[in-house]
Amino acid sequence: GTIKAHGMHGFFPKELQRGGDMLDDLIFLGGGDPRCARSPWRIHLHEPPNFGHNARLHRFLEGADGRANRDGRDEEHLEDNEHRQPVVHNSETGGLTMGEAPRTGRLPFLDNIKTFLTFLVVTHHIACAFGGCGEGTWYLIVGEDGPPAFTSFLKSLTLLDQSYFMSLFFFIAAYSVPTSYEKAGGWEGFKAAKRRRILVPALFVTFFVSPVSILIPGETRAYYPNPGVAWFLFWLLLFDLVFVSFVHVGGGPTHEPSASSQDGLFLSVGAGCRTISPEDITLERSKEGLESTIITGALMPDESELPAGCTEETMGTGNRPFPTTCLRMGCGIGICGLAMLPFVILLKGSFASMPVSMGSLLCDFLMFYAGVLAKRNQWLEYPLAEQLDIRPAALVGIVLSEGTALLVMSSVMDKTPAIGLPFMLTAGMFCLDMSLLVLLIFQRWVNFETRLTQFLARGAYAVYLLHPLIVTGTTAVYIRIFDKSGVGDEDGAGKQSSYFYPIGFLFVNVVSHLINWPLAYLLAHMPYLKKVI
Repeated sequence: GTIKAHGMHGFFPKELQRGGDMLDDLIFLGGGDPRCARSPWRIHLHEPPNFGHNARLHRFLEGADGRANRDGRDEEHLEDNEHRQPVVHNSETGGLTMGEAPRTGRLPFLDNIKTFLTFLVVTHHIACAFGGCGEGTWYLIVGEDGPPAFTSFLKSLTLLDQSYFMSLFFFIAAYSVPTSYEKAGGWEGFKAAKRRRILVPALFVTFFVSPVSILIPGETRAYYPNPGVAWFLFWLLLFDLVFVSFVHVGGGPTHEPSASSQDGLFLSVGAGCRTISPEDITLERSKEGLESTIITGALMPDESELPAGCTEETMGTGNRPFPTTCLRMGCGIGICGLAMLPFVILLKGSFASMPVSMGSLLCDFLMFYAGVLAKRNQWLEYPLAEQLDIRPAALVGIVLSEGTALLVMSSVMDKTPAIGLPFMLTAGMFCLDMSLLVLLIFQRWVNFETRLTQFLARGAYAVYLLHPLIVTGTTAVYIRIFDKSGVGDEDGAGKQSSYFYPIGFLFVNVVSHLINWPLAYLLAHMPYLKKVI
């Protein structure tokens, strides 16, 4: 069957059909966002359905039964839809041409972002080893007496990436949770999957990776289990449990046809800011004798009638419009900024093994929730640049301004403690804006798969788990080389020795990555481990 509608386009899988109706594929014809169409829908059925049993299209854009694979096809359906292209309206020629469907499979740019963030985490901790994070922040710290310019660079790097990268990790992790729950078939399967994929690796890091990393410097011989970088896994497990406890993954109750709809085609469609009800639907018979349905209600009211933020420019494809700039900044200031200030002051460093600073705790909660919303509303399956209410160049300017302000304020915070409040507010906005910018850039320019990207993505999880061992061991090797070089003795002490810090940072960075990624990829393909990492 085909849904013909002017001003709309899109593709939805076969799972949307209900019962024994004859709707094989649902294809919007037209241009623009389907949620922004104002023309009526006319549904042409190749064969008239048995209206006594109701040809039902439940929860068309949102819902438990109807969502199936609108945000990611299950593996068994990949082959069915792999080579299909929807027919879309060509606004220039007025004809119909083959076009690009909304993304319905795995989103390569998300894998590439995870690779990028993992690389950034490893580099961040290497920067900590060379004095970029302060005392007691890493297993082995070379020192903090490097060249002033180099030290400023490391502190700027760690300040900015600490402000957003773990929150973005939570966002991406949350994006897969609804589908993971559905594929697991409910709570028992989901619990078993998370135990294997999250809890077991977290315990491995806690009882092996972290204790051994502590022993490498040789300053202690005590066995000291601690979460280390596994704090992220424990908190992610907690967030997953909260999700399945309070959120019905199906997106709402399934709508059953009422008695009044037995003579018509029951269609419950989440059309963005409005819902099409059976009262909007009428039936007519064409000259050819085929049944067709006309949805007489307009899909979208005028912009003056829309809720705040619901415009043609800001809407995605689900029921909830893409967040506006004002909403995003408000959440950054209020949740990630002002509300975080008491936690930063009172907790003094960490809470339940989570490092507490800008871009943490409440920001992580918020970004996890945003990831679930993004999944349900298909925000990432359509170009983010088209859903923003500002130009991408303006977003770049905002992020640069916020980042510059953070660096300037951090440089004078020791002398002016009162600047801590505007610093936290700015950091809150930067967390959300920078995360969005990374998503936008990777979706636009890094949304592809190659052998290299697949290699890196496959090993990224194991890299995160193992990198404390690799980084600490490589740092210890650098210190040994530095000591044997004689630069640090009395004849070569002082200013000259400090200039080895940039070389050491580069050495540890390159060697750690060259060891970590191939090792991680190899482990990820071992018989048992490939099911865990």
